[in-house]
Amino acid sequence: MLPKKIRICEVGLRDGLQNEKRMFTTEEKLELLDGMGKAGFSVIEVGSFMSPKAVPQMANTDEVYEKLEKVPGVEYRALIANLRGVERAIACGCKKVKLNVSASRAHNLANLNRTPEESVARFGDCVTCAKEAGLEISGSISMAFGSPWDKEIPIGAVASIVEAYMAVGINEISLSDASGMAFPPQVQEICAYMKKHYPKNISITRGALAWPISLRACKAASPSLIRALPVWAAVLSFLVQQATWQQKTS
Repeated sequence: MLPKKIRICEVGLRDGLQNEKRMFTTEEKLELLDGMGKAGFSVIEVGSFMSPKAVPQMANTDEVYEKLEKVPGVEYRALIANLRGVERAIACGCKKVKLNVSASRAHNLANLNRTPEESVARFGDCVTCAKEAGLEISGSISMAFGSPWDKEIPIGAVASIVEAYMAVGINEISLSDASGMAFPPQVQEICAYMKKHYPKNISITRGALAWPISLRACKAASPSLIRALPVWAAVLSFLVQQATWQQKTS
């Protein structure tokens, strides 16, 4: 029995356009957004509230939100890096934001001179501000399946970051294969580990797995789309196994 529903988040407007050399106008982004919503995507990452100097392609995210005609039932969210990002989200009407940290200690230390756990610990003010304003806030862990800096990322290292997120009040967490290094047995192992060690973050409803810890594969970083298929087959296999187990024990 396959899961009855799989939730897909479209991140092209942020993760895709931020790598383009030319700047997309607000009108162009709104046209893309309208098409994505009508195509049936239930979650869309509109952009990010980063410094315009650091990521100029995302400088008009505020204006996009202000002019966005939302499709009913679609969740629109944005990536943030700090408290200023939360404040910008509040000002333009964004209702959900996402923080991010790299699971690669070498990557994080080189960029921020902090461990991943130390980075997450500094997110407390963001969580408080977001929740006081009625915004939903989630967290993501990039390089969770491997990185060019550390090569392999131990499961314990990923779990430590999950714990850090939960400590500041974030319970919706995504694991991202930003480097395109994930492979099927590894995905199964990490899924099983997360379910075993974080039962309060996992619920099974109607025979399908509803999991606040989600997974993301990055096609842009992979040699080809074909490489991603066996990884997602492993994810689906794990979901089916858990759904079957729940039915047998209920």
